[in-house]
Amino acid sequence: SSDLDKKVNGYESNLLEAPCEGDIQFSEIGGEATSWNWTSSNPAVSFAPGNTDQNPLVSNIADGDVVTVEVSNGTCTNTSSATIAINPLPDNSLAVSDPTVCAGEDATITVSNSVLGVTYQLRRNSNNSNVGAAVSGTGGDIDLLLPNPEASAVYNVLATDDVTGCEAELTDLANLTVHPLPTVTFGGFAYSPVS
Repeated sequence: SSDLDKKVNGYESNLLEAPCEGDIQFSEIGGEATSWNWTSSNPAVSFAPGNTDQNPLVSNIADGDVVTVEVSNGTCTNTSSATIAINPLPDNSLAVSDPTVCAGEDATITVSNSVLGVTYQLRRNSNNSNVGAAVSGTGGDIDLLLPNPEASAVYNVLATDDVTGCEAELTDLANLTVHPLPTVTFGGFAYSPVS
């Protein structure tokens, strides 16, 4: 087998790995080819910056699509095709509650209809930093605990497939409202001296 055949086999191996849904970066691992031509069985697939790029970013690819690459070293060409297996992202359409608490109370954010085999992590929406521990889906509603929140804020939930590692942020955000406690002030006493 030629070096060009080995290169095409390398492309095929990369294509056969099952990535998560979304844009996929294909990379050339050889060094011998001087031109590339990528095509797909799915006309919706796009290659950026173009289908003749060495390492295109592929968009709109779906499970079962066939991708073909033709490589050339200026003298010889070779072609290889592979059927792409795509791991689906977790369902990101689950409903998330918007709790209201008084200052000093713990808050509970509920994710409705969680999915078995998916883990849910509460995060601050402003910077995606994790809050508390992740909770495994049960097939029903799950509660994410937010201990003693200091102020009203927006939170998001990241869903991660336990097997594939594919992630999706739930589209429904949790809007937490924290009401301040009322101020307690004792007033003065009116009295009359006893004579």
